[in-house]
Amino acid sequence: MNGRELRTRFAVRAIDFAETFNAGLGAMSIQPGAYRPQLTAPDGPSTGGGVQAVQHVRLVAARQGFPSILVGSANQRFGTAELRSYEYIDAVHRERWRRPVPLDRSDYEDFLDAAKNFFEANQLVVTVAGPADALARSAQADAPADAASGRSVIAIGVVTGLLIAAMAIWVLLHRAPGPTAAPPSAAPAATAARPTSP
Repeated sequence: MNGRELRTRFAVRAIDFAETFNAGLGAMSIQPGAYRPQLTAPDGPSTGGGVQAVQHVRLVAARQGFPSILVGSANQRFGTAELRSYEYIDAVHRERWRRPVPLDRSDYEDFLDAAKNFFEANQLVVTVAGPADALARSAQADAPADAASGRSVIAIGVVTGLLIAAMAIWVLLHRAPGPTAAPPSAAPAATAARPTSP
Protein backbone atom coordinates (compact mmCIF):
# COMPACT_ATOMS: atom_id res chain seq x y z
CA MET A 1 0.00 0.00 0.00
CA ASN A 2 1.53 3.36 -0.99
CA GLY A 3 1.36 6.61 0.98
CA ARG A 4 -1.38 8.00 -1.22
CA GLU A 5 -3.70 5.10 -0.31
CA LEU A 6 -3.19 5.81 3.38
CA ARG A 7 -4.43 9.37 3.03
CA THR A 8 -8.03 10.34 3.50
CA ARG A 9 -10.19 11.56 0.66
CA PHE A 10 -9.92 15.19 1.83
CA ALA A 11 -6.15 15.02 2.16
CA VAL A 12 -5.73 13.55 -1.34
CA ARG A 13 -7.99 16.24 -2.77
CA ALA A 14 -6.00 18.95 -0.96
CA ILE A 15 -2.69 17.54 -2.23
CA ASP A 16 -3.99 17.40 -5.81
CA PHE A 17 -5.29 20.94 -5.49
CA ALA A 18 -1.93 22.22 -4.21
CA GLU A 19 0.00 20.37 -6.93
CA THR A 20 -2.23 21.86 -9.64
CA PHE A 21 -1.92 25.39 -8.21
CA ASN A 22 1.84 25.11 -7.77
CA ALA A 23 2.40 23.66 -11.26
CA GLY A 24 0.52 26.54 -12.88
CA LEU A 25 0.98 29.63 -10.75
CA GLY A 26 4.27 28.47 -9.23
CA ALA A 27 5.98 29.37 -12.50
CA MET A 28 5.24 33.07 -11.89
CA SER A 29 8.02 35.26 -10.51
CA ILE A 30 7.23 38.34 -8.47
CA GLN A 31 10.10 40.78 -8.14
CA PRO A 32 12.33 41.91 -6.50
CA GLY A 33 12.73 38.71 -4.44
CA ALA A 34 11.88 36.33 -7.29
CA TYR A 35 8.85 35.23 -5.24
CA ARG A 36 7.08 32.04 -6.32
CA PRO A 37 3.42 31.50 -5.38
CA GLN A 38 2.79 28.34 -3.38
CA LEU A 39 -0.34 26.65 -2.06
CA THR A 40 0.39 24.51 0.99
CA ALA A 41 -0.64 20.85 1.24
CA PRO A 42 -1.57 18.92 4.41
CA ASP A 43 1.39 17.59 6.38
CA GLY A 44 -0.15 14.34 7.51
CA PRO A 45 -2.35 11.65 6.03
CA SER A 46 -5.57 13.32 7.15
CA THR A 47 -7.26 16.70 7.39
CA GLY A 48 -9.53 15.47 10.18
CA GLY A 49 -12.42 14.85 7.79
CA GLY A 50 -11.86 18.26 6.22
CA VAL A 51 -11.77 20.11 9.57
CA GLN A 52 -8.15 21.15 8.95
CA ALA A 53 -8.81 21.85 5.29
CA VAL A 54 -7.43 25.40 5.12
CA GLN A 55 -4.56 25.66 2.68
CA HIS A 56 -2.41 28.79 2.79
CA VAL A 57 -1.32 30.76 -0.23
CA ARG A 58 2.11 32.23 0.28
CA LEU A 59 4.89 33.80 -1.68
CA VAL A 60 8.26 32.15 -1.15
CA ALA A 61 11.35 34.10 -2.18
CA ALA A 62 14.02 32.43 -4.30
CA ARG A 63 16.50 35.12 -3.27
CA GLN A 64 17.96 35.26 0.23
CA GLY A 65 17.06 38.09 2.56
CA PHE A 66 13.38 38.22 1.55
CA PRO A 67 10.74 36.89 3.98
CA SER A 68 7.93 34.54 2.93
CA ILE A 69 4.63 36.39 2.70
CA LEU A 70 1.18 34.96 3.49
CA VAL A 71 -1.17 36.28 0.81
CA GLY A 72 -4.34 34.21 1.19
CA SER A 73 -6.00 30.90 1.93
CA ALA A 74 -8.35 28.39 0.37
CA ASN A 75 -10.83 26.04 1.99
CA GLN A 76 -12.28 23.44 -0.36
CA ARG A 77 -14.57 22.06 2.34
CA PHE A 78 -16.43 25.38 2.56
CA GLY A 79 -15.80 26.33 -1.08
CA THR A 80 -14.11 29.63 -0.23
CA ALA A 81 -10.84 31.38 -0.92
CA GLU A 82 -9.50 34.65 0.39
CA LEU A 83 -6.75 36.60 -1.32
CA ARG A 84 -5.12 39.67 0.14
CA SER A 85 -4.82 42.85 -1.85
CA TYR A 86 -1.49 44.59 -2.29
CA GLU A 87 -2.67 47.27 0.16
CA TYR A 88 -3.52 44.58 2.73
CA ILE A 89 -0.13 42.86 2.67
CA ASP A 90 1.67 46.21 2.54
CA ALA A 91 -0.21 47.40 5.66
CA VAL A 92 0.60 44.16 7.53
CA HIS A 93 4.23 44.24 6.40
CA ARG A 94 4.65 47.89 7.44
CA GLU A 95 3.13 47.17 10.85
CA ARG A 96 5.40 44.19 11.44
CA TRP A 97 8.66 45.24 9.76
CA ARG A 98 8.32 49.06 9.70
CA ARG A 99 8.98 49.19 5.93
CA PRO A 100 7.00 48.64 2.71
CA VAL A 101 6.38 45.14 1.43
CA PRO A 102 9.17 44.09 -0.98
CA LEU A 103 6.92 43.33 -3.95
CA ASP A 104 6.54 44.88 -7.36
CA ARG A 105 2.91 46.02 -7.33
CA SER A 106 2.30 45.22 -11.01
CA ASP A 107 3.72 41.69 -10.66
CA TYR A 108 1.61 41.12 -7.56
CA GLU A 109 -1.57 42.36 -9.25
CA ASP A 110 -0.92 39.91 -12.13
CA PHE A 111 -0.53 37.09 -9.62
CA LEU A 112 -3.70 38.15 -7.79
CA ASP A 113 -5.72 38.00 -11.03
CA ALA A 114 -4.28 34.57 -11.92
CA ALA A 115 -4.96 33.19 -8.42
CA LYS A 116 -8.51 34.56 -8.43
CA ASN A 117 -9.14 32.92 -11.83
CA PHE A 118 -7.67 29.61 -10.61
CA PHE A 119 -9.88 29.45 -7.51
CA GLU A 120 -13.02 30.54 -9.37
CA ALA A 121 -12.36 27.91 -12.06
CA ASN A 122 -12.33 25.36 -9.20
CA GLN A 123 -15.75 26.58 -7.95
CA LEU A 124 -14.46 28.48 -4.92
CA VAL A 125 -16.06 31.78 -3.96
CA VAL A 126 -13.20 34.29 -3.88
CA THR A 127 -12.97 37.42 -1.75
CA VAL A 128 -10.15 39.94 -1.88
CA ALA A 129 -9.34 41.42 1.52
CA GLY A 130 -8.37 45.09 1.66
CA PRO A 131 -6.32 47.11 4.15
CA ALA A 132 -9.32 47.71 6.44
CA ASP A 133 -9.50 43.93 6.95
CA ALA A 134 -5.81 43.88 7.87
CA LEU A 135 -6.28 46.59 10.50
CA ALA A 136 -9.38 44.89 11.90
CA ARG A 137 -7.55 41.57 12.21
CA SER A 138 -4.59 43.27 13.83
CA ALA A 139 -6.90 44.87 16.40
CA GLN A 140 -8.57 41.50 17.08
CA ALA A 141 -5.17 39.87 17.55
CA ASP A 142 -4.18 42.61 20.01
CA ALA A 143 -7.44 42.38 21.99
CA PRO A 144 -6.69 39.01 23.69
CA ALA A 145 -3.22 40.28 24.57
CA ASP A 146 -4.72 43.42 26.11
CA ALA A 147 -7.26 41.35 28.07
CA ALA A 148 -4.52 39.03 29.30
CA SER A 149 -2.46 42.05 30.28
CA GLY A 150 -5.40 43.45 32.24
CA ARG A 151 -5.87 40.13 34.04
CA SER A 152 -2.16 40.06 34.88
CA VAL A 153 -2.35 43.54 36.43
CA ILE A 154 -5.34 42.49 38.54
CA ALA A 155 -3.58 39.30 39.68
CA ILE A 156 -0.46 41.25 40.61
CA GLY A 157 -2.60 43.74 42.56
CA VAL A 158 -4.36 40.97 44.48
CA VAL A 159 -1.09 39.20 45.34
CA THR A 160 0.49 42.49 46.43
CA GLY A 161 -2.53 43.27 48.62
CA LEU A 162 -2.37 39.85 50.26
CA LEU A 163 1.37 40.22 50.95
CA ILE A 164 0.86 43.64 52.55
CA ALA A 165 -1.97 42.27 54.71
CA ALA A 166 0.16 39.28 55.79
CA MET A 167 3.07 41.55 56.71
CA ALA A 168 0.79 43.85 58.72
CA ILE A 169 -0.59 40.89 60.68
CA TRP A 170 2.94 39.57 61.32
CA VAL A 171 4.11 42.96 62.60
CA LEU A 172 1.09 43.31 64.90
CA LEU A 173 1.59 39.83 66.35
CA HIS A 174 5.28 40.40 67.03
CA ARG A 175 4.85 43.89 68.52
CA ALA A 176 1.99 43.07 70.87
CA PRO A 177 3.10 42.80 74.50
CA GLY A 178 3.05 39.36 76.05
CA PRO A 179 1.20 38.49 79.34
CA THR A 180 2.06 40.85 82.22
CA ALA A 181 4.61 39.34 84.56
CA ALA A 182 5.79 40.68 87.85
CA PRO A 183 9.09 42.45 87.69
CA PRO A 184 11.96 40.24 88.89
CA SER A 185 12.73 42.50 91.89
CA ALA A 186 9.17 42.30 93.25
CA ALA A 187 9.19 38.52 93.80
CA PRO A 188 12.00 38.42 96.44
CA ALA A 189 10.45 41.34 98.33
CA ALA A 190 7.19 39.49 98.67
CA THR A 191 8.98 36.43 100.04
CA ALA A 192 10.90 38.49 102.55
CA ALA A 193 7.78 40.10 103.94
CA ARG A 194 6.19 36.78 104.81
CA PRO A 195 6.57 35.81 108.46
CA THR A 196 8.24 32.56 109.17
CA SER A 197 6.83 30.20 111.74
CA PRO A 198 8.94 28.51 114.45
